[in-house]
Amino acid sequence: MALKVVPRDDERCDIHNGRKPATYICEGCVEELGVESGRPGSVRQGRIRRARRAFRGGPTPVRRRILRWARSRPRRAVIAAAVGLLIGTILLIVVLGSGGGSGKTASGPPTATEVADTLGLSPDPGGTGWITVDGSCNVLSIDVVSGTQAGKGAVNSAFEATNGSSTIRAVVLQYDDSVSQAACVNRISTGLRDHY
Repeated sequence: MALKVVPRDDERCDIHNGRKPATYICEGCVEELGVESGRPGSVRQGRIRRARRAFRGGPTPVRRRILRWARSRPRRAVIAAAVGLLIGTILLIVVLGSGGGSGKTASGPPTATEVADTLGLSPDPGGTGWITVDGSCNVLSIDVVSGTQAGKGAVNSAFEATNGSSTIRAVVLQYDDSVSQAACVNRISTGLRDHY
C-alpha cells in the first residue's frame, strides 16, 4: 500500500509519530529516506541515486543510527547525552594536554624509576638496580639530587655517570666482558646528558 505524502513536519506523519501501520509520510521523511514521490523508479535508478548520495556525502549507516536514536528519545535525554559527550571530550583533552603520560613528574625532579625508563633500562633479574637492554651494563643505583647539592661530592668517573649539571648520578658497572667499564659509564652518561 502506498503512503500518502503530507507537507513537511505535518503532525499526521506516521513516521514521526511511530504509528503502525503507517499511512501518511511527510515530505521531510521522504527526502531523508531518499524516496521520490510520484511514480516508482526502476532498480537501476535506485542504484544510481544511492551512488550519487554516497558521492555527495550522504548519511552513513552510523550517522543514520545516531539520528534514529536521537529521534526516538525524549529531547532532554538527547541533550543530556550530548552534554555528557562534550564534557568527556573536554576532560580527555585536558588530561592528555597536561602531560599526564609524559613520564616526568609535574613538579620537582624525576624519580630514579623515571630516569631508568627514560634511558630504556630494564629491572635487573638479580634484583639489584637496572640493566641495559643488551645486557652489557648494570646500573646499581640512580641518585637524583637537588640543584643546591649538585656540586657537592666528588664524582668517581670510573664508576659514576652524571648528567651535565650533576643533578643525576648513576653507579654503573660492567655486566658483560664484551663492553669495557669506561664504555658502560660513557653510555649512561651520554643518555643522562641527552635527556636531562
